[in-house]
Amino acid sequence: MCLFLAKDDFDRQEFNKMCWTLCSRKNMGQKQLFISNDDAFKIWCIFNFLSEDRYPLIIVTEEIEYFLRKLTEAMGGSWVEERFEDLKMQLHSKQQCLNVWELISLVGSGHFTKGMDQQTLSMGINEVHQELILDVLKQ
Repeated sequence: MCLFLAKDDFDRQEFNKMCWTLCSRKNMGQKQLFISNDDAFKIWCIFNFLSEDRYPLIIVTEEIEYFLRKLTEAMGGSWVEERFEDLKMQLHSKQQCLNVWELISLVGSGHFTKGMDQQTLSMGINEVHQELILDVLKQ
């Protein structure tokens, strides 16, 4: 185990930010997304929380739906099953899963948030991040 992981004062959020900084530049590139870098980081944290326990990390269809439903609910929107069914069809043609960069692109493209402004999307991402990540870390 790494020495800094064994410390009592280990800050998981700071560790996540360091890892994000190291990998995001290389993998995010210059993609034009509807979300900020901070929102992409929060999605990255959520992905790591929901992903399967094997490498390379992936998120399966059920977890994608869970996250997107929570996000839609947090934004005060209504779930559009047809949009998700279209995504599921695309996923069936590959591996029924997404990697973190694909999930960030999916959310950042605005496909599931049509009609929502960037601020509403950001608040939704923040609320889901708070519930799934920060509240768990507090426990």
